[in-house]
Amino acid sequence: MKISIDNSNLKVWVIDTNGRVHSSANGILFTQYPDKDTWASEICAFQGVPYVLGRGGRIWKGNGTNWSELPGGGLGKKIAVNKTGTLYVIGMDDLVWKFNGSGREKYWTVKRLEIAAFTEPIWGISLNGVPSSNARASNKFPIIPAPATIA
Repeated sequence: MKISIDNSNLKVWVIDTNGRVHSSANGILFTQYPDKDTWASEICAFQGVPYVLGRGGRIWKGNGTNWSELPGGGLGKKIAVNKTGTLYVIGMDDLVWKFNGSGREKYWTVKRLEIAAFTEPIWGISLNGVPSSNARASNKFPIIPAPATIA
């Protein structure tokens, strides 16, 4: 199962254990989105439009009644969308790709396991488990010291 929140309208999107996509406008009643059997593995959404990774990692966009494969989409492992609707995908090469509406371009040349996007820059977790931003190579979460012991 996977869950995503559309930050533009707070709609909840879910992939159930059978790979079907559901959405909820009020957080209670979930409606099954038109599906392609059991097929979705990753999900994100922007302005009511879901994007999913389907079988084989293909990238699909929902249009309300059906799904269409993104042109020049390639294949992906993880997917995220920012607050302006820019779609990012971790490709089969573990690099981050950005979609420009008609195709994709390499966005981040550091290999990633996970990505999260809300604004630029985006954040990711590297193959060795280190979270960082693509704003600059050295931009990493600070190390937080352990709390002092209270006697």
